[in-house]
Amino acid sequence: MTSFRNIIIIALLIIIFTLFFFNFSGTNGKISAIFSIKTLDSAIIFPIKFFSIISNKTTDFFGLFASIGDLKRENEQFYLENKKLVVENVKLKELEIENESLRIALNLEKSAGYSTIPARIIGKDPAALSNFIIIDKGSNFGVVENAAVISRNGVFIGQIKKVNSSHSQFIPVVAPASSINAITQDSRVQGILKGKYGFSLILELVPQDKEIQINEAVITSGINDGFPSGILIGYVTDIVADANKPFKDIIVKSEENIMDIERVYILKN
Repeated sequence: MTSFRNIIIIALLIIIFTLFFFNFSGTNGKISAIFSIKTLDSAIIFPIKFFSIISNKTTDFFGLFASIGDLKRENEQFYLENKKLVVENVKLKELEIENESLRIALNLEKSAGYSTIPARIIGKDPAALSNFIIIDKGSNFGVVENAAVISRNGVFIGQIKKVNSSHSQFIPVVAPASSINAITQDSRVQGILKGKYGFSLILELVPQDKEIQINEAVITSGINDGFPSGILIGYVTDIVADANKPFKDIIVKSEENIMDIERVYILKN
């Protein structure tokens, strides 16, 4: 059975080969085979064209891979350049912020007469309202102990307590350990302003007979604290009086939220 199948296959191949290389035509009832040069040319040229097409397609195929590789390298280069631009933009923005801080210091000096040292807060946490806050300026920049710390708006927010060569620590005015001399601006009532947890302060040792108005400004008195008088601290929000006590407490709300502040200004002595 296998031999018969092989014979059939060989016969079919011979027929195909013959038809491919020869043309057949009938003459006087006889069959004559005439060799076709054209057919031979086709038989020779066809494989050449075939392999030429395959070669071109293969070249295009590998060329496509090369193009993809080039495109990938270009994309990587664009990515690196974009990253570099992002970093440079961030640096430029920080430099702009630094310049703005210096402009604010100059404006404070011109408008309020304060000579200040711009500084950046570099250490605080959610409990910062009851602890020291660290800034990036120290004695090398002229910072001294007990100097007043103000916001960009010129509001008193704390007092320097510890100083070394490269950085300092100040205690926020709202911290429980804070205690400064203050005075109400309109009624001119003096007292000791102490911090509380939160953003409120208490002006203590205010005589019962002193009349103070709600929303009255409270400012530094300049007595025994080592910094100027007249710096805004906050405004009166409530008055707590007890007829059985010789003094009453004045509740004052700080004008600044220390947790939102990034840069501060230390008054030069």
